[in-house]
Amino acid sequence: MTARNRIDVHQHVVPPFWADALPAHGGDLSGWGSPAWSPESAIAFMDSLEIQTSVLSLTAPSVQGWNGQAKRDMARQANEYVAGLVAKWPTRFGNFATLPLPDVDGTLAEIDHAFDTLKAEGVVLLSNYGGTYLGDAAFEPV
Repeated sequence: MTARNRIDVHQHVVPPFWADALPAHGGDLSGWGSPAWSPESAIAFMDSLEIQTSVLSLTAPSVQGWNGQAKRDMARQANEYVAGLVAKWPTRFGNFATLPLPDVDGTLAEIDHAFDTLKAEGVVLLSNYGGTYLGDAAFEPV
């Protein structure tokens, strides 16, 4: 690798447990299938483009097909998975945490966990959740 220190702040991660569960939770409404993904293939791709670090975020449709506690649990599991990748490859990966919005209470708890425990670099916010946009008063606590 050359001396370039590119940072990719938008690399999607596809945890295998998430990809396996996605079809039972509505699939990807865009019609795209989940791509094959592994940390090793991601690093090889990064090396081919001289990218030093990529910040990972869960690919679409995130955890939107899950409901209630299952949505909270899948967000947590995805965040723990990515944190494990960051721990194993700390100079190669960062973590933008997944949130279980529109569940505000679950989201606030996941933000605390993501920053305080997992040391995430940030969070992923979709433009809307079930037609409710981020500027809506319902999301004000977030």
